[in-house]
Amino acid sequence: MGLGLRDFCYLWFGDLIGGSVMVVSGCLRFHHVSTGLESGSLECLGAVGVGGSSFGCLSCVLTRLFIDSCISSDMLEVMIMGGVLHRDLIIGCLHVSHSYLLEDCIKFGYAGRPLLPLHVFTSFNKLHTLTLTVIGNVYTSAESTVDQSATSDSRLSLRLLSLNGICSTDYQVSYLWNNVCYENLTRLVFEKCEGLSDVYAFSRFLKGLVNLNEVELKTCRSIVGLVLFKLSEMSSENLSSLLIYDGGNKEGLLHFIREARCELRELDLRLPLDLVDTHLSGIGARFRKLRVLRLQSCSMVTGEGIRGLGLGLSDHLEELSLTNCDVIKRQSGVLVDLAQSLRRIKVLDLSYNHMLVDKEFVSMISSYGDLRELKVRGCGRLTDVSLTALCRSCKRLESVDIVFCHGIRVEGVEIIILNCKELRKIQVEEHKLSEDARKWMRWHSIQTTVTILMLATLVFTSSFKGWAKMLLFSKTMKLRVRTYGMYLLIAFFDMLLKMLD
Repeated sequence: MGLGLRDFCYLWFGDLIGGSVMVVSGCLRFHHVSTGLESGSLECLGAVGVGGSSFGCLSCVLTRLFIDSCISSDMLEVMIMGGVLHRDLIIGCLHVSHSYLLEDCIKFGYAGRPLLPLHVFTSFNKLHTLTLTVIGNVYTSAESTVDQSATSDSRLSLRLLSLNGICSTDYQVSYLWNNVCYENLTRLVFEKCEGLSDVYAFSRFLKGLVNLNEVELKTCRSIVGLVLFKLSEMSSENLSSLLIYDGGNKEGLLHFIREARCELRELDLRLPLDLVDTHLSGIGARFRKLRVLRLQSCSMVTGEGIRGLGLGLSDHLEELSLTNCDVIKRQSGVLVDLAQSLRRIKVLDLSYNHMLVDKEFVSMISSYGDLRELKVRGCGRLTDVSLTALCRSCKRLESVDIVFCHGIRVEGVEIIILNCKELRKIQVEEHKLSEDARKWMRWHSIQTTVTILMLATLVFTSSFKGWAKMLLFSKTMKLRVRTYGMYLLIAFFDMLLKMLD
């Protein structure tokens, strides 16, 4: 039974294990409810039917599914839901399937603790990407069947290691700190992690990563300070990209900025309460070769901090993102001063700065003559005047995002499409595209991502005002009911996609 990328089958384990196994696009997922090995039947809907009550039958079928999915797919994804689902069975399947895996990516999720022993992954010789996700209550026992401090003869040659949901009592993770090959790992990702298991082993692990290029910390307030301190102690100078979202440490970040030996090229920060002017001045003084800077929801910084940052990064910065930054609302003229320092900018993102007005935009955009990509999504106070100035100043513009800019009309969109000769992509509401604009886009192969205004407003902003406006446009009760149903459907799928991400 070979499973293609788009093939799928469902396995139902009635009384055998009280759960289900699902293979979708070559990804094997376990959904486990109980662990009783009672007699029962095994059915594979749409693929094959197997009956039996023995544990051996179950092992054979699962192992075969592992092999088939490995042969015909580009990624092996395992998700174990709930308690211990006969760990020897899972480990055995992984051991058997490693020699059949054509690609180098495994996503392993476990809902429930304790974790499976991670030494099983050393069998995958071609494994370059490992994503480990843990969901469930904290497990307090330190018991383990494998010595996590031991070093395996066959080490993991990972290039990307991503950990999600790890806590301090997940002692199995220490096996990774002791058995990942230092020379190969280039990207390290932590998300929603509250601990690092063995801190000493992690410190030794981090110091040994001579080729580490990228580090991401998302919602990891408990460990971000420690990780930043350890990064600043690394002798390697190869770290070029750092991302910290939703949970920082002021002292740790400042120490990293002042003491790190690396020369960052890309910095992405979303720290509404943990980013202050001291950090910005340090970034401008220390990382002068920074090419990409993204700041989101920077509530605690001032105009002076932003201006100083611009002066320090004037020589090399090519991409700037100031998304939903309160300083633009509080102090006018900040963007104009910043633009006079950063004339090399090619990509500019000012999305969701609701107080940005034409006067400041026009004065700012005149300094960005080499701009290639602009995003002003959600800047509702901008009008056609801004687009006219954009066309006049940015002759090399290739991409623009003006979705949810309610002050921009059909005429303004037409101006930018007809006058920006190098434009290749535009994101805008569908009803703002005139017939002339559509014809011009077809002739010049301009890509567009169009949005139906009312539905998009509801899904992305959850705006009561937008919902009321939508109902007003629905002239009949029948249409209003359809509109409400459509909104719920789209909102549901949007929420589902966010959960999957």
